[in-house]
Amino acid sequence: MMMDQENAENPKALFVGIGVGTYDHFNPLPKAISEVNDLAGILENRGYNVKVIVDPDTPKGISELKTALPKEHFGRGGSLVVLWSGHGETTPEGALHLVPTDAEPGDAPQLTSDYLAGLAARTGANQIMLVLDTCFSGSGIIAAGTVVDKVQRELPPGNPHVWVGVVASALDYERSKDGVFGARLLKLLKHGPDNPHDPDLCFRWSSKNKGVIGTDLLFTLRKEWDIQGQCPKTTETSTANCQMQFPNPLHNPDAPDRVVEHLLLAARGVAPNEEGFFFTGRTAQINQIVSWMQAGKPGIFVVTGPAGSGKSAIVGRVVSLSNPEERQYILSPTGLEHADPGEGSVHAHVHARGVTVEQLCQLVDDQLVRRNLLPENPGGSRNKWELLGAIERCPCRLMIVVDGLDEGGPEAIKIAQEFLRLLSQKCLVLVSSREVAHEEELSLLQSLGPCETIDLGTDMVQAETKTAVHDYVKKRLADCSGKMDATKIGDAIIRISEQQGEGTFLLARVITTQLRNNPVDTSRINWEGNLDKSIEDAFDRELTAIPSLLRDGIELPHAARELLTALAWGYGAGLTDDVWPIVATALSSTGATYLREDVFWLLGVCRA
Repeated sequence: MMMDQENAENPKALFVGIGVGTYDHFNPLPKAISEVNDLAGILENRGYNVKVIVDPDTPKGISELKTALPKEHFGRGGSLVVLWSGHGETTPEGALHLVPTDAEPGDAPQLTSDYLAGLAARTGANQIMLVLDTCFSGSGIIAAGTVVDKVQRELPPGNPHVWVGVVASALDYERSKDGVFGARLLKLLKHGPDNPHDPDLCFRWSSKNKGVIGTDLLFTLRKEWDIQGQCPKTTETSTANCQMQFPNPLHNPDAPDRVVEHLLLAARGVAPNEEGFFFTGRTAQINQIVSWMQAGKPGIFVVTGPAGSGKSAIVGRVVSLSNPEERQYILSPTGLEHADPGEGSVHAHVHARGVTVEQLCQLVDDQLVRRNLLPENPGGSRNKWELLGAIERCPCRLMIVVDGLDEGGPEAIKIAQEFLRLLSQKCLVLVSSREVAHEEELSLLQSLGPCETIDLGTDMVQAETKTAVHDYVKKRLADCSGKMDATKIGDAIIRISEQQGEGTFLLARVITTQLRNNPVDTSRINWEGNLDKSIEDAFDRELTAIPSLLRDGIELPHAARELLTALAWGYGAGLTDDVWPIVATALSSTGATYLREDVFWLLGVCRA
């Protein structure tokens, strides 16, 4: 396999593999060359240029490596993977000798892990992974990493975001078994981890991600290694800068979009990580929405009301019944209590919290493209006018759901006036939002100009809400302690809601979550004193229950609170797993330094 001329002149990703299976003075290694060829094939399909060197003697090895890894090969940085598979020897000089076909035991080393690292560092790549599959290869990784670091300090690559990973198939004193390490590495790249649902791995190998970054590949390799007598050894520099992508075999481009978590939980009436469906009531409201959808006339339908009144639960119910995966769990032999919007009836749905007009357009465009309702745009995600033009040409009448428009902050009015109003000329747009007044201009809901509106704050709907809350409490606590009287608890929730100004449905969800975990005896005096009196109380209780982070035997008791505080600054779309620990470190009141692994720990313990 060779690089074509055009890609070789301006590469972005390069794989160089050296496989030595035949020797004059050492035992043959039948699997060394096939291991290199297999990895080359996988990476070539990922867009890497590849160069494979087979059974080199010393002169050929030096010559072909110089040709394959020329100085300043990457003009503006790029990804470089180098694999040596063959025999290795430790030497009196302290180097790891990468043994070519003509070498004799005890020869003065010319091809070493340091030499290979020096060539790799001089290519100008800013993302480098060196893989040494030889006996005693662990003895070479620290020196190789040091060489790369020193060279890059003198000859910095064009891209300053530098990451270097070096992995050895065996520890310093161990012999490497032919084909064992390569088989494990190739298995990960072909099939993924043994347990993709492992909390430490599920986010790293998400089916939504096309690629797996290098640091996560090394982490998984170490975590799943279970072979006695041989253990891989790794070292990395600047883990937060890792951008090198390997193919994710678990990626599923045809998987249906997951319902936005905020809508999903509201529609189910559950807490995070809780199974079950406890949605009750709101029959008239959902029937009205479904009737509007079936009429198929473009326009905006608004669901409004006070905070916590159940706006998201209603639009979330519509979205969930449209989603194929969620729908199969909702439908029961007894049928629905309300009209059915139908599978696939919602074509895109977004949560407007903290997003701009441009970000909202991108979210809608990405979903419509994934569902093959719009063709992919060669230039990437469409801007507002490009998206509106593409929708104009779409033969389908599209249905778009926007939840929490008021949570868009200052952008909410712009989203309403500059995007949703225009979108509603060709699409059905279902919006949930509180009203937001603006001086000397139209309010938020007036700016939308809805054709129909449901207000959950009216006296008539509020009376229905009390009945629905009692039904919800009975349904959600049905399998809990018999000492709890659901009617008394429902009355208490409504009373607390009216006293504290909390949204009744949201408070009902919070308190029933508490009671499912810690039941109370409603026959006792002052039993209500055990209930959360606000959303803040519930959050503090949940936060206190999260265990301390243990890292290298050191307890970090404030880790969960400080990581979640940082996440709050990612208002809206949140923070990526590499930026999140940086923000948490900067904001830490205890002076703690957080790592990407700590983010995955938090997601695991919170079961996010």
